[in-house]
Amino acid sequence: MRLSQSNLKLLSACPRKFQHLYLDQYAVPVGLEQVERMAEGSQFHLLMQQHSLGLPINALLEGDPQLKTWFETFQQQRSQILRLEENEQILWQQSEHLRTISHQGHVLTVVYDWVMLGATQGQIIDWKTYPKPLKAKRLEQDWQTRLYLYVLAKTTTVVPEQLVMTYWFFQSRPDDNAAAQSIRVRYSTQQYEQTQAELDTLLTQLSQWLSAYNDGQAELPQVDIEKGQCENCAFALRCGRTNSVTSSSAISLAAFAEVEI
Repeated sequence: MRLSQSNLKLLSACPRKFQHLYLDQYAVPVGLEQVERMAEGSQFHLLMQQHSLGLPINALLEGDPQLKTWFETFQQQRSQILRLEENEQILWQQSEHLRTISHQGHVLTVVYDWVMLGATQGQIIDWKTYPKPLKAKRLEQDWQTRLYLYVLAKTTTVVPEQLVMTYWFFQSRPDDNAAAQSIRVRYSTQQYEQTQAELDTLLTQLSQWLSAYNDGQAELPQVDIEKGQCENCAFALRCGRTNSVTSSSAISLAAFAEVEI
């Protein structure tokens, strides 16, 4: 099975919800505000990709003041953003770079917004178009951070201690200045080995769950109700975790474009 960081995040949080979305092919309606935020983020990623390839970007910037502001901020901080530590020379870099590895019979896939490699260093850049979070620890523990760094360590000769993932936030908070803010996550061999162990366990479980599911023997496990995740879940009624008729109903994927959860 092909798995991204969002798949792993959902699988770790609630295997049954993973089943409903990716195996049963149900989806939930997405609010207009969320759709607009996703569209803004997608446009910025497209802009940065076209810029990195030397393609015209005026058509994207015209008529979109927010996108223009973000790009101007990037240009002002470019030398700070696109660099390796200690002024090491960048030998290779690419925007929207896809990498895959095989693990436990599954294919793990990542798409780096921007990745740079030197002789002894590597850095992953991830663009975010929402305000910098108050707690960096949450990002460090997120499957995106862990999987992206793990795959880069697995597919290059750079040692984990010389790998960094930097999140750049272009949407400032009201009391901040216009500069993009960042959170830098450093890597280590210990983190690499821990992620590998967690992947071994999670993907072994997934293979067992898929076997039982495909044979019609069992559904994927539900999250422990005491974790409090079910109350606001659109699948609470379907999972028998609430009697409320006001819970959002699951609907066919045919009615909505697929979105990452």
